[in-house]
Amino acid sequence: LVPYFAQEINTPDGKSLYHKNTQKVRQPIKKSTADAMRQILSTAVAEGSGRKSQVSGFPVGGKTGTAQKYKDGVITPGKYVSSFVGFAPADNPKYVALLSVDEPQGYLYYGSLTAAPYVGKVFEQIARNLGIPAHTLDSPEITMPNLLGLNFLQAEKALKELGFIFEMSGDGDEVVGTVPSFGSKLPKGDVVLVRLG
Repeated sequence: LVPYFAQEINTPDGKSLYHKNTQKVRQPIKKSTADAMRQILSTAVAEGSGRKSQVSGFPVGGKTGTAQKYKDGVITPGKYVSSFVGFAPADNPKYVALLSVDEPQGYLYYGSLTAAPYVGKVFEQIARNLGIPAHTLDSPEITMPNLLGLNFLQAEKALKELGFIFEMSGDGDEVVGTVPSFGSKLPKGDVVLVRLG
């Protein structure tokens, strides 16, 4: 389709102020490829790092992104651009949202932690505007375990057993910190950051 910003604009009482007729240009990929990608990106939200964008009653698909920034052709330490792009409803997409965070601060610089939750809130509001009783996903709370001093494989095993999704940061093999910290209450399946040193 030829890109456009809005298909229609209506007054609160339903009177049409603007309507855009769509114009198909070409089919860039096969339907089977699009269906496979939609399934993969739906799984990335249901089971992977995009989990914080989930909305009950309004399935979301999408992908997180975390990119290092460069200056004069060299990586700038500690400077990132984090993002999440999502679509909904995942089984028949009608809406797309992209949130990009330029230079998030602290250790929470992954797209799964900085951008995905807010895209989920956008889709939650879209669903409610459509009359769908949706809300961002709530799960039973689990206590964040103490991973300090564990090696990578031990920490990975402990988090998987509890049903957490995780991002790893650092070059070492020993856990030197987590976000959130030990003892915090988190929804099952939440995304946590493990720092290695």
